Amino acid sequence: MNPESPASPDVLTVRGSWRRQALAVAASSGFVIVGALMLLLPPPAKSVLLWSEAGQGVVGLLAILFGSIGLAVMAYVASRPILHLQPDGLTDCRRRVDIPFADILSVSVTSQQAGLTGQYIHLKMLDPQKYAALERLSKRSGLYSADVTLDLSLADPRDFQRAARTIQQYVSDL
Repeated sequence: MNPESPASPDVLTVRGSWRRQALAVAASSGFVIVGALMLLLPPPAKSVLLWSEAGQGVVGLLAILFGSIGLAVMAYVASRPILHLQPDGLTDCRRRVDIPFADILSVSVTSQQAGLTGQYIHLKMLDPQKYAALERLSKRSGLYSADVTLDLSLADPRDFQRAARTIQQYVSDL
C-alpha cells in the first residue's frame, strides 16, 4: 500500500522498474570500481597513450565521482513514484505538478521496442499556455509537439501501458 494515498482500485501509482534501476546501479557501481582500481593499481608499463600515475589518478577520481553521482541519483529516483493517477487527474511526481483530466484534450503514446528506454505519454491540453512552462525547453528544441510529455522510461513496460490506458480512459469518459 502506498503511504501517499488510500488503497483504491481507482488510484494507480507508477514507480520505476527495479530491473531498469538495477542496470543503472550496476553501471554506476562499475565506474566506482574501475575508478578505485585506477587509484590503487600502478599505470601500465606499455600503453598507446601517454599515461602517468597522476593522469591515472585524475581519471580514477573522475570515474568515482561520476559513478557516485549516478548512485545518488538512482537512490533518489527509486525512493519516489513517477506518476500518480487518481479519478480526477494525475500528478507528475518528478515535476510536482497536478493535471486534472478535464484539462486534457487528447492523449498519444510513444514507446520504443521492448528492452529499450523511451516510454512517453504525450498530452494535448485544452489551455496549452497554462502548462507552457513545463515543456518550454523540449518544445523549443523540437523534441515533442505535445503540450505536456510524461517520461515513463524508467517504469516497467506493463505499468507504462496500464498508465497510458488509464489516462486515455479517463480522458475519453469526459
